[in-house]
Amino acid sequence: MGDIAFAPLNESHLSLLLYWLETPHVKLWWDQDIKWTAELIQDKYAHYINGYKKFTIKEKTIEKPIHAFIILFKKMPIGYIQYYNKRDFPPEQEYDISELPASCAGLDWYIGEVEFTAKGIGTKALGTFLKEHVFSLFNHVLVDPDTTNTKAIHVYKKAGFTVIKKDQAINRLLKGLPKSLVINCLRQKLSMSHPVNDHLMELLLLVDTVKRDGAKNITALIPYFGYSRQDRCTYKYGPISASLVIKILEAAGVTKVVTLDLHSKQLEGVFNVPIINLDPASIFFPFYKDDINTVVVSPDIGVIINKTRDANNECSMSTIIGNVKNKKCIIIDDIVDSGSTLCKAAELLRSNGALNIEAYITHPVLSNTFIPNMTKEVKKIIISITGASGAIYGIRLLEILKEYDLETHLIISKSANLSIATETSLSINEIKNLADYVYNPSDIGAKISSGSFKVMGMIIAPCSMKTLSAIASGFENDLTIRAAGVMIKEQKKLALMTRETPLSPIHLENMLKLSRIGVAICPPVPAFYNKPTTLDDIVNHSITRVLDLFDIETNLIKRWQGV
Repeated sequence: MGDIAFAPLNESHLSLLLYWLETPHVKLWWDQDIKWTAELIQDKYAHYINGYKKFTIKEKTIEKPIHAFIILFKKMPIGYIQYYNKRDFPPEQEYDISELPASCAGLDWYIGEVEFTAKGIGTKALGTFLKEHVFSLFNHVLVDPDTTNTKAIHVYKKAGFTVIKKDQAINRLLKGLPKSLVINCLRQKLSMSHPVNDHLMELLLLVDTVKRDGAKNITALIPYFGYSRQDRCTYKYGPISASLVIKILEAAGVTKVVTLDLHSKQLEGVFNVPIINLDPASIFFPFYKDDINTVVVSPDIGVIINKTRDANNECSMSTIIGNVKNKKCIIIDDIVDSGSTLCKAAELLRSNGALNIEAYITHPVLSNTFIPNMTKEVKKIIISITGASGAIYGIRLLEILKEYDLETHLIISKSANLSIATETSLSINEIKNLADYVYNPSDIGAKISSGSFKVMGMIIAPCSMKTLSAIASGFENDLTIRAAGVMIKEQKKLALMTRETPLSPIHLENMLKLSRIGVAICPPVPAFYNKPTTLDDIVNHSITRVLDLFDIETNLIKRWQGV
């Protein structure tokens, strides 16, 4: 609770206590028969400042430890709270002190500032105080409010206290380790997270503690069940760690286990105590249930097969069952450790034409190799084929880049369809299959139209004069022009393989305008010093010269060696 804090009682607080103890809502339940004065406050609470309380039993003065604090809300003092060993102080009402748990604190408190009552602040302050101060020393807390103080009883119950005895004048409420300390003191702490061995031992010690303190049933809440992947021998004489951990938990005294997305369903059969294995599918499902273009992928069985994993947690996979072409793929897995499975699954999906890939993971272990695996840069390049003659240049680019560790994003204009049909023997689908991603030319909102999309640059091959003119004028009426405009504004490489002859003054002016701002104008002019003998030789030379601009090395041509 960031707004709530506690300050040890000191001399400057005594005037506050005098004021609070005489306010009506506090006076109703605290020392109604005493008219507090500065002297009486000093006489009683000065000892509390020094950490002890004096009282007399059978004419003998005794001092016992007591810990007193001022409750602060947003640094403003609003109340008082104290705790002590309940066995150190004789009860005001008669009951057998031997009934108390061995480790039991007593607690008294009030909110002195009336404007901070009935707002939930007291409940939060109580829970925070127990967690930060009391439960580090005691296993239980006992409070005994007046039976008519229904507001206080309500607050205690909200904070996790349970009524253990109810007399005519008093309620006794107990809050302790066997009932709710795990919830209140270990929330947001995973029992088998890294370092697994340390946290497992802490869990076992906690189980032993509550068992010795009389807990009849002990439920271990283990969201991430460590060692669960070690459910079989992966090498000769290796342990089956998952089975061993289950036996240790049961031997320590665990009577029930609640876990989340256990790595192997078969492990449930190893438990001799009841186990609840929660399924996270109900959390993931709403995010993609209405998307008919979504494919759910398992990197282990079903969609991706032929996967093997060695003792060093490295895996390989090679085959996909099902169609992921132009689909949004959701990879679902229970554990991500090094990320090797996830990365290789994503690579396999991408190479088979997946349009978008997301991963939903229950337990992100994220070992030291995860970030290097996930941040390994995949270079991306945009290729656009427009309606000018020379579609073969764009097609050859895609064929060459497919051999490199590059991710290609392809746009084919409507006019280019006619050029492709006229000049080549390939179908549009065959050309699309050469690219990793394919976009509709009218999809202005595609991800490649944003400056935030990380890309090496863009090649338009061939580039029609209409496309050249639109880029030069900034008339972004389709995705090719929009993406080219983004390359210019982001100062990324943009190469235009312009195709037209003869060139008009307007064509030349547009080329000059773009060249002056860094656009590479690369008309596919054939070279003859290397003595080309085929059409492929001529095309490869022009393509190689363009790829040189992007520092992409090829061995397709014989370079000039001098005379």
